[in-house]
Order: sequence, then C-alpha cells, then structure tokens
Amino acid sequence: FQLCASDVQLVNEKAQAAHVAALDALDELAEEIVEFSVDSGAVVTIVPKKTAIDYPLLDNAESLKGRSYRSANGQDVRDHGTRALVGTFGGSSTLKGLKARLGDVVRALANVYELVQAGNKVVFDDEASGGSYCLNKRTGERIPFTVKNRAYVLNMKVKPHSALPREAKLTKLDLNPLHAGEPGK
Repeated sequence: FQLCASDVQLVNEKAQAAHVAALDALDELAEEIVEFSVDSGAVVTIVPKKTAIDYPLLDNAESLKGRSYRSANGQDVRDHGTRALVGTFGGSSTLKGLKARLGDVVRALANVYELVQAGNKVVFDDEASGGSYCLNKRTGERIPFTVKNRAYVLNMKVKPHSALPREAKLTKLDLNPLHAGEPGK
C-alpha cells in the first residue's frame, strides 16, 4: 500500500476541514443560564433533568437508595443523582462550583441550608438596606440575588462541560456520609 503526494494532500485537507468543523461546533456551545429560586424550605438544591445535559450524572447516596423528596405540591420527586455544575454568578468572572441534585422538577431550587454549610452567609433584605445576597465568609465575595415574581433568584451562568479545564471536572462524588467539620459523627 502506497500513498502518493496528492493522496496525502487530500487526507490533510479533510483532516483540516474536520478540525475547523469541530472548532466551529465548540464555538456554538453556549453557556446555560440556570435560574435558582433561593428557598429556605427546599430540602436540597435541585435542578430539572434537562439542566446542563452535557455534564455527567453522578450517583449520590440518596440516588443509589432510590430516595424521593416531597415537593410543595405534594408530589414525590425522585433523586436521579447529582450534577457538579461550574459557572459564574452575579456577573463575576470567577468560576465556581455548585452541586445540584437532578429531579423531576419544573424549576431549579437553591437550598439555603446548603449555601450556609458551604461557607456562605445568606441575607434577605430590602434594597434600601443593602439588598439580598450570598456572602462568601472566607473570600468576602458578595453575590446579589435578584427578585422575580416576589421571590429571590440566584442566576448561574453554567459553562459547557466540554469547555472546562480537566481540574474543574468532577467525575465522582465522595459518598462518605461524614461532612467536613463534623468528625466522628
């Protein structure tokens, strides 16, 4: 089997065209805006199943047990696993992670307890007094909430999973039931 110069040129042209097409496809990947309702009554942070579908679905202790949650309207919502989302909040350019359960829900909910356990202070106040926000107690970064239909909202601009650096991609969850800061429980 022998290739002549014209065959090599044709292979190179096809490879280059495929490379350009792949780069164009990556450029078309858009960041997804996930609008979380900030909810002190939510049991977990949860998103609809159609959210960030390019992110892997990671098993968590509850999904492995087939656990369900009860929604405000009384329906059972099965825990399908977790998506470890990476993106930006509140106009910041700093990438941050947020683990959200996947469920049969209509809208995304951010659980206030989980925000606090992650090292944040959550403040609900009127605009005249400084507004509502999530404050990272370690860094001092303040992420404002917006108000939509009389509810507080936290917007996350989720980066496409394929565009993340390797170190930002979570491939499995630590299923150890102990939480940081609670040794021996």
